[in-house]
Amino acid sequence: MDWIKCAETGNYEWRDAIYNDSEIPEGYTYVGSSTDDILKDLNINSQYNMNELSIISIGGDCDEVNPNKSSWRLLVPINIEVTASVKVSPIISFIPANSTGNNLLGKSFTGIKFTAVMTQRQANSINDFDNEAIARFYINYGPKVFDQQLESPKEAYVVPSGTKITSGTIFISASALSPNRSFGNATLGISAQNFGLYSQTKSIQWKISRYY
Repeated sequence: MDWIKCAETGNYEWRDAIYNDSEIPEGYTYVGSSTDDILKDLNINSQYNMNELSIISIGGDCDEVNPNKSSWRLLVPINIEVTASVKVSPIISFIPANSTGNNLLGKSFTGIKFTAVMTQRQANSINDFDNEAIARFYINYGPKVFDQQLESPKEAYVVPSGTKITSGTIFISASALSPNRSFGNATLGISAQNFGLYSQTKSIQWKISRYY
């Protein structure tokens, strides 16, 4: 019971009756029994370590009725500490239409899900000048760039008091994968919301391909 790959199309296919690379049909290569073996064949890891950075923003006290630049009375630098990581998951579905004599359940590889999770907290102790980092998640694949804004997650996360968390997911379908392309970088472009006042723009980047 293993995954094999068609040499011509690059498609991954499940076989119930293949147990090692000596039993693969002509025109296919052996991948492995685990979904993680698909990631290895695609030259990517399942987890990319946490990275940290700090963003300097400007917070201020303003006229609540007219919160624009001209009404700011007191400006305070705000240091936002950010931590982020990326997880990669192969997506497996059971599709009746793909059922065959050697794949009774129609087990199919349908794509890859990249999930970025970012936590943040203000390093300064001035709670009156609350500010928040925002981020957009990018995945480079061949000439294409996939992107997604990070938002409050639907899943439950346990985080320390005073810490905010956002996440974003990019799905790349199996049909979009090509044996002639490789993954480049995963990037978080990060800045802060502050009504047009100063904010640093920084990025966290991970090299997706394990080797070139």
